[in-house]
Amino acid sequence: MDWEKKFTTIVNETEANLDRVRRRLEAARKNTGDMEPETLSAPVTSRHSTVYSLPTSAKHSVMASDKSVGPPIWATILEEKLSQQHKTIESLTKTVLFLQTEKEKQKSVIDHLQGDIKLLQGRLEEKGANVDTENKLSIWQQETQQQINNLRQQIIRQQQSDTLQTASRHSVDELVSKVIDAKQVCHDEVEGARRDMDYYKTRMTRLEKKMNSLSDNFSDLSRKHNELSSDLASVEGRTKHDYRELSHTLSQKIADLMAARNEASSMKDVFPKKSDYRQRLLSSPPVPVGAERTSVLRQEPTAWRELLSHSLSRVSIASSDSTLSSGYLARKQSKDSEDDIPDRIHLTGGLADSSSSEESLLDVSHSLISTPSSSPTSLSIKDL
Repeated sequence: MDWEKKFTTIVNETEANLDRVRRRLEAARKNTGDMEPETLSAPVTSRHSTVYSLPTSAKHSVMASDKSVGPPIWATILEEKLSQQHKTIESLTKTVLFLQTEKEKQKSVIDHLQGDIKLLQGRLEEKGANVDTENKLSIWQQETQQQINNLRQQIIRQQQSDTLQTASRHSVDELVSKVIDAKQVCHDEVEGARRDMDYYKTRMTRLEKKMNSLSDNFSDLSRKHNELSSDLASVEGRTKHDYRELSHTLSQKIADLMAARNEASSMKDVFPKKSDYRQRLLSSPPVPVGAERTSVLRQEPTAWRELLSHSLSRVSIASSDSTLSSGYLARKQSKDSEDDIPDRIHLTGGLADSSSSEESLLDVSHSLISTPSSSPTSLSIKDL
């Protein structure tokens, strides 16, 4: 630095002056004659060399003592002054070296702190820290940097002032105490910064753990959501398939019922009315006793029997109830067994029975024909 060069030149010039004075003092001791004291200091090229020269009052006192006492006393005083100045220079040199070492130590500590701050800032930028935390860190960093700069300026000013203006031990001790105090302040600030960094590190670790747990929970929720979506899609597919099958089956049943109703309405004109059939039965000529004849039903065409059986089979197919179907089959078997009864009925004593069976068939046919169109499912096997 510039002040180091200046201090080195001053020290060199002072040592040269001291050597020159010692040589002249030795020459003056050898010469016992009256001699005028020569100039002690040669012209100095640097403008800072006058700091360590004797003051004007000291020169006058030395000259006065020289006239009164003599050369040996003047030489002793001058030697004491030079030795004192030399000691002061040595103490200043030691102080400067101490300050330089302290400066290097503070510089290394500051570099370490700046590296930690940069690392912390990088981690905060990666993890997305809070804005208030970043502002506090930036403010603390600015204040710390400002205090360090102020301390450096104070040290430089103190060094320059102590080196160029005064060489007293009191000022050196004061400077050392100030440096020690500044070092203690810096140490306290460094400890506070380390505690803050540890706090922020622990907080960041907790935030990382919390983020990891949240990410795990989110992955579980997404997996469950995907499973539920797949289950819902499968249920929707099955529901649509069942709905289509049910609609198709229902349309087939409705078509069968409509066809059965149409056939029943077409049979309306084929079947004779109940009153007409009864009148024909009563108006038929009597049969002699003991003679066997077929009933009136046998005399009618067999077409209406086929139409009736076909209509009943269509109605049984259209019915979706299994119990009705089984009941229909049982009643149909009993009906088939009862169809042979009119063929064996004798008119002697059996006219009423044959007429009742024929009337029951007419009742079934009329009930089938007179079924209301608004309720196609009201027709069942119970009507038989």
